[in-house]
Amino acid sequence: MTSNYRKDLYATYVSTFKHALPVAEDAKEQRDYWAWARVKLLPLIADVSRDAPVLELGAGSGKFLWILQREGFREVRGIDVSDEMVSLAQAARLPVEKADVFEFLNEDQTKYGLIVGLDFIEHFTKAELMRLLPAIRERLRPDGVLLVQAPNAAGLLPNNTVHGDMTHSVVLTPQSFEQLLQNLGFTEVRFAETGPVPKNLRGAVRVALWSVIRTVANAVRIIETGRPQPVWTENFICRCRVKAPTP
Repeated sequence: MTSNYRKDLYATYVSTFKHALPVAEDAKEQRDYWAWARVKLLPLIADVSRDAPVLELGAGSGKFLWILQREGFREVRGIDVSDEMVSLAQAARLPVEKADVFEFLNEDQTKYGLIVGLDFIEHFTKAELMRLLPAIRERLRPDGVLLVQAPNAAGLLPNNTVHGDMTHSVVLTPQSFEQLLQNLGFTEVRFAETGPVPKNLRGAVRVALWSVIRTVANAVRIIETGRPQPVWTENFICRCRVKAPTP
C-alpha cells in the first residue's frame, strides 16, 4: 500500500520535526522574530490597509499572525493542515483553524487585502501550484497583495533549506517563481532577501559580514555570466499583486 507521506509527516510535524512552542509575548524567540519581521516583512505590506481582511496559509503556530495583530491589522485568520500546529496556535488564542488549502479557498467567499504564505508554497508540486496560485488570486481583492517566503535554490548555501524537510515538493528560484506568477495573472513582482538584521550588536556584525560575502558572490557571478544576482540568501521573500482588471 502506498503511504500518504504528507498525512503521515504532518501528523507529527511538531513533535518530531519543528519542535515549535505556543506563541508567547514574553518569549525571546517571538521577540527576535518580530524584530526580524519589522525589517524584512512588514515594510513590504506597509501599504495594505489595517482594515483589510488578512489570510495566512500554512499559519503554523501563528507567530506571524500574532505580529500582524500587534501591528494593527484588525481582521486576521490563518489555516494549517497540521493538528499539532493548529493546537499550538489555538492555545495562544490565535485565529488559526485546521483546513485543506484547496477546499478552504474553494469554499471561502472572503476577498482579502493580503494573503500570506511563509514557508508554504514549497510543500506543493508544480502541478499543484498551477491550481493553488489561481485559487489564491481569486480570493484577493483587486490590487490585493500576496506575500510569500520560500527556499531559494539559487541561494549561496541552499541545500539544507531546500532539501531539509521531507514535505518539500518543489525547488524554486526567484526567476522560476516570477515566471510562474506572471503566467498566472500576478503583477508588480518584487523579491527581497531574508538574512540577518541589525537588531543588536551581533546582528549588526552579521549584516556587515553578509554584505561582504554577497559582494564576493556577485563578483564571481559577474565574472561567469556578466550580471549580478539580487537574492543570495537561502530563502527569498516575494511580494506581488493581483493584476487589476482592465477598465
